[in-house]
Amino acid sequence: MSLTGIVQEWSWWWLLWQAPAAFVFLAASVAELQRTPFDAPIADSEVVFGPLTEYTGLRFAFFLLAEYAGMVVMALLFTVLFLGGWRGPWADAEVVGVVGVVGVLWTLLKATAVGLVFLWLRVAWPRVREDQLQRFAWLVLLPVALLQLAVTGVGVVFLS
Repeated sequence: MSLTGIVQEWSWWWLLWQAPAAFVFLAASVAELQRTPFDAPIADSEVVFGPLTEYTGLRFAFFLLAEYAGMVVMALLFTVLFLGGWRGPWADAEVVGVVGVVGVLWTLLKATAVGLVFLWLRVAWPRVREDQLQRFAWLVLLPVALLQLAVTGVGVVFLS
């Protein structure tokens, strides 16, 4: 479970193979970060900003900063797990000295794209009710994750 090992073994067909897992990871990340459309704990009171209404100034800024830091961490983790991390389109021909600078730029570019997806989901999708969230988790995300696990297990057994 080395992130470096995952990136070194990554290839373009990996994204197609792991697209269902990427969908589950993205949906779970948005739910974990309590971002719209999965922000039921914050939307519960529907007063200005839910339980964070009591905080002002620096305390409120720290809560928002923690939320956006979580978005950055999830975007970077998604980039490493599903988008090849620091590897670009010419990954096989990279020179060791160039990998450092260009790899950082590629990682930031990919993570920025994933971060924009987080922001787009917040702006474009309406909130879901708690029962809709549970139905989505149990009837969509769990079966997709289990199917992906089974297909990957069968693929590993027959391809090795």
